[in-house]
Amino acid sequence: MLRWYGTLCIHLVNTALLLLFVDFLFWGYREAAPLLGKEENPLIRRYSLPHMKSIYPDYTEEEIRTLLDETWNRSYSYAPYTQFTEAPFTGKFVRVTEEGYRANSDIHPWPPTDETVNIFLFGGSTSFGYGVSDRETLAAALERQMNESHEYEREVRVYNFGRGHYYSTQELMLFRALLRDGFIPDRAIFVDGLNDFYHVKDLPFYTNHLTEYIDGLSWLEGRDVPLSVKVVLRLKGLVFDPMVPNAHVTDYLIPQDGSDEEAREIAQSVFRRYLINQTAIRALAEKYNVTVTSVWQPISTYLYHEKYHAFAKFGLEQHRLAGKAYPFVQKIIEIENPLPELIWCADIQKNAKKNLYVDPYHYSGEMNELVAECVLGETVNEIGNEIR
Repeated sequence: MLRWYGTLCIHLVNTALLLLFVDFLFWGYREAAPLLGKEENPLIRRYSLPHMKSIYPDYTEEEIRTLLDETWNRSYSYAPYTQFTEAPFTGKFVRVTEEGYRANSDIHPWPPTDETVNIFLFGGSTSFGYGVSDRETLAAALERQMNESHEYEREVRVYNFGRGHYYSTQELMLFRALLRDGFIPDRAIFVDGLNDFYHVKDLPFYTNHLTEYIDGLSWLEGRDVPLSVKVVLRLKGLVFDPMVPNAHVTDYLIPQDGSDEEAREIAQSVFRRYLINQTAIRALAEKYNVTVTSVWQPISTYLYHEKYHAFAKFGLEQHRLAGKAYPFVQKIIEIENPLPELIWCADIQKNAKKNLYVDPYHYSGEMNELVAECVLGETVNEIGNEIR
């Protein structure tokens, strides 16, 4: 009986190791293929190179491939409290520092100096600038417009702390961490809306993966399991594709095709959470004498005619819920005015008759300029009075 059990265990472990090895080979091929020129970038593969060329008319084909690879083939790094951050990276179009902020035209010094007006920008991938170069991001547009206005005696530097998948809860935790470590800006700008409706249940992107991994470790502790089995299970818990949503997102996302009544209820719940996060942000900011600017961002599924969206024909389902919920948020703001300081930029594209996106959801450089104009149109006099 014992011999039979031992043989079975050996076969099971060998099978698990073989499957793990095959997974590793596929993972290695997927990672190496773009570098070896064997596989197109996923956006080019889905939308075609000619279509992407129409989005980037001033770029060569090689530059388009480089920009999209630097946007979508980078990795995340672990970060306390927020789960993850954009990993340090140095490319032709995308540069991310060790401290976690993206460069604009230049990489600003860290820590910030008192000789400049220092603004920290928080948000998701639209704030980070997925699909555009360092000099075309929202942070770069804000910085350029503020400095070119000649309204300020000191140079303005905008530090881009936008990060993929981040929403208001993670931004609060990141802001707190920066203040705790002594990095205190003159102003903090928070750009939100899209990702709060992607994380309806207030669970960051890797929650399911981390839950499964920690639960697996807890199950192994104290059990008389062969070492080889422990090794396989631990490795299996670490090997996953960070960009496959079915593995960890669908369990806690609300269906995007819900009814108007569902959208109304979700809008109330999500916006209530947003207000709680904003209240906490403002309490911290007041303690450290930081001025806060809160922005409700435009999105491709709200007040933007699909006729002019270059990617509408491919589908915009991933963020349809936000588009349905936005009108209810606007109504809450009009009736209750719970956050008088909130800058409403959600409707700045309603009369646009051109494409303003580099993929279904991320802003083009021109759109970033429009968002910056919206933000500064509301804040330029206020900021100028503070820092003159």
